[in-house]
Amino acid sequence: MVVSQFFNGALYKRMSDDLHLTGKAQRTHDGYLRAVRKMADYCKCSPDRISEQQLRRYYLYLKNDCRFACGSLRVAVPGIKFFYRQTCKREWRTLEQLKVQYEKTLPDVLTVEQVQEIIDRTRVDRLKVFYQTVYSLGLRMNEALNLQTGDIDGKRMLVHIHRGKGAKDRYLEIADSTLNMLR
Repeated sequence: MVVSQFFNGALYKRMSDDLHLTGKAQRTHDGYLRAVRKMADYCKCSPDRISEQQLRRYYLYLKNDCRFACGSLRVAVPGIKFFYRQTCKREWRTLEQLKVQYEKTLPDVLTVEQVQEIIDRTRVDRLKVFYQTVYSLGLRMNEALNLQTGDIDGKRMLVHIHRGKGAKDRYLEIADSTLNMLR
C-alpha cells in the first residue's frame, strides 16, 4: 500500500471496508483504492473535499494529458465512481457522464513457434516446465502462480484450478506430454 497524505486513515479504511462488503476481488480492491489515492494526490486534498469541478479536471487530465489507455481508465473511473456512490455519496452529474470507450482491438498473440522458442531457450529446467504447463493449460497468471502439486490428478488426467477468474474453480485436461514433463 502506498501511503498518501491526502487519502489515509479513517476514510481510506471506510472505502476499503466498503469494497470488502461488496465482494470486490483483491485486484479490484487495490486498483480502486489506488485510483482514489491518485486523484486525491492530484487535487492535493482529501477526496471527500474534492469538488465536482476538480473531478472533471482530473478525469480530463487522465484522458487528454496523460493519455491513459482505455484499460487504465477502466480501473480509475469505476474506482472513483465507487468512492462517490458508496463511501462518500455525491449526486454529481459528472459521475453519470464519465464513460470509458472500449477499444475493439485484438490482442497480440504469439505464434506456436514463438512460444516454443521461448520455452526452448529457457535454461532453468523448472522454469521450462512451468512455462510449458502454463501454456499447455492456458492458465491465467494468478492461476499459474497458485497451482499446487496436489491440484494435478494424473490418473484422471485433470488439473484442478482454484479460484480462477470470477473466483470460480474449474478442471482442465492435461496433456500426456505436460504430465510427463511435470513428473
